[in-house]
Amino acid sequence: MFATRKVEATEDLEIIPATSRGSKASVLFWLWFASNLTIGDFLIGLLAQDYGLGYSSTVIALALGTILGGVLLALMSVMGPVFGMSQMRIGRYTFGRKGGIVMSLLQWGNTLGWFTFNSIIAASALALAIGTRLYAIPIAVTVLLVLGLILLGHKTIQRFERGMSVVLGILFVIILAYSIEKIGVFGSSSAPVAFSAVSFGWIVAFSFSYIMSWGPYASDYSKHLDHSVSRKSIAVYVLLGAGLASFFSELVGFYVGMATNSTSSNPAQPLAQFLGKYALVGLYFLFLGGLSANAINLYSNTMSIRAAGVRMERKYIAVIVTAVAGVLAYLGYNSFYVSYENFLFILDYWITPWIAIMLVDFFLRYRQYLKGGYREVVNYRAIFAYLLGIIISVPFMYPSEYFIGPIAYRLGFDISYFVSFIVAALAYYMLQRSHENKSINSLPT
Repeated sequence: MFATRKVEATEDLEIIPATSRGSKASVLFWLWFASNLTIGDFLIGLLAQDYGLGYSSTVIALALGTILGGVLLALMSVMGPVFGMSQMRIGRYTFGRKGGIVMSLLQWGNTLGWFTFNSIIAASALALAIGTRLYAIPIAVTVLLVLGLILLGHKTIQRFERGMSVVLGILFVIILAYSIEKIGVFGSSSAPVAFSAVSFGWIVAFSFSYIMSWGPYASDYSKHLDHSVSRKSIAVYVLLGAGLASFFSELVGFYVGMATNSTSSNPAQPLAQFLGKYALVGLYFLFLGGLSANAINLYSNTMSIRAAGVRMERKYIAVIVTAVAGVLAYLGYNSFYVSYENFLFILDYWITPWIAIMLVDFFLRYRQYLKGGYREVVNYRAIFAYLLGIIISVPFMYPSEYFIGPIAYRLGFDISYFVSFIVAALAYYMLQRSHENKSINSLPT
């Protein structure tokens, strides 16, 4: 069916041979649990406090966004064992051999962006912990440690993530318990707060966009499972691991936000202020969380650029990307909050219609792909549906001060993710079904 190569060559680009695959879907729980017990999710909760929605409504909004995004991540993970390939490599089946290259480049930019932002947050925590304003030093330490993990390979990353899931989980529980003891279960104020649909919509969007943005990474890790592993178990473990950790992290961030109302330009400062004499524990927790998330970001970054056709060895790509991310992190250090909110929206706009088309195509045609491999150079039906999803969603976009779509202006918040997903999914389904019917009708009788 498919040719296999040495494990060293297949690890990031080609088919993972059956002899190199595992049978326990539970490994995905620990990987996604550790990678979402991090500072990125923590800051979503911290930002949520600024919207003044009140405790119950904020918690519901965070949970709703997390569940919706987590479901997409879980469904994408199902593809890995079927194909034994990285997610962006699988995308070349759907969009075509050349059409998928563009998507791989977008994912490369996505992973570079997340690597940069997580490096800023981790370096912020390390700078406070060691008491330095020479931010170049903690940034360099952060990116170089992640680079070391990547050079050691996938199995090292998997072990590291499993260990971090325990360490970070314990630290998060301690911080949450301290939060509740300090300000109460429902925050420092029990006064009722008027519900705001606008604030609720923004918090859902932030939470959804964060966990959903892992979608293009999904099969990079599930591909190491045997194709006989239950798809249901894969989806459940991924959803539980990523969803529980993400929501828990956001909840802790929300508690810290309620307690501090900090306006510091250093994203680690609110937690340090909140924990007081225990600040060092929290700061090193943020630092470790940054390493945990970035190990996945950098690993998938190297695979996405190779899926785009770059034949440079993965270790050299990792070194170059690490250097670029280090420079960007240093330059973006002082404007973090504004950049982070904008980043969550602008860079993620491409992902939801892509996920929609990938899922529809997978459930319609994966058996055909396994029999015949790549059939199209460019799948114009997928490209059209993708562009249509984005174009129709433009009026619903609200990416901060850059642009406000007319419908988003009336609503007061951004729902473009959901619009682009639905439009792209329906458009591709109808186009693909029509194409298949024409192909059947054109066969000789």
